[in-house]
Amino acid sequence: MGDQIARGEDFEKKLSGWGLFGSKFDDAADLFDKAANAFKLAKSWDQAGSAYVKLANCHLKLDSKHEAAGAYASAAHCYKKTNTKVPMNYEQSIIYQQAIEIYEDIARQSLNNNLLKYGDLADAIDQEDIAKFTDAVKEFDSMTQLDAWKTTLLLRVKEALKAKELEEDNLT
Repeated sequence: MGDQIARGEDFEKKLSGWGLFGSKFDDAADLFDKAANAFKLAKSWDQAGSAYVKLANCHLKLDSKHEAAGAYASAAHCYKKTNTKVPMNYEQSIIYQQAIEIYEDIARQSLNNNLLKYGDLADAIDQEDIAKFTDAVKEFDSMTQLDAWKTTLLLRVKEALKAKELEEDNLT
């Protein structure tokens, strides 16, 4: 266990002195995640919770709300394990509340987003409208960052639309 605590502290030490900006938040998030996991393995729940809160803050700076909410929830779970005989304290309830607010915000945006209902994408594909398709994808990506797999699939659809448009242009 002591080895895991030292390992977690090493990850956090790597971050000290960093002026966190730009892509450094990605690197910092990765290190905070590793630190939190090392602290969890050592059952050092306070340190794990603290690392998860820092991880959540990095995710918020990167505009990754879903990941931030997950990190806040993990932090609250860790803090909950610090003293199981005492009911949830104020700090724990605030962290849970932050996670809940982020999840609710994502849900509200998702319900109002036609892309999740496939309406905008389907219309753009049916109309063979590349600009409309691109706008719908940008709207979704601004709300929930697309992973590599989804990006690849959507690029293939866009390329197919372009190819079909070129084919029709060549026929006329």
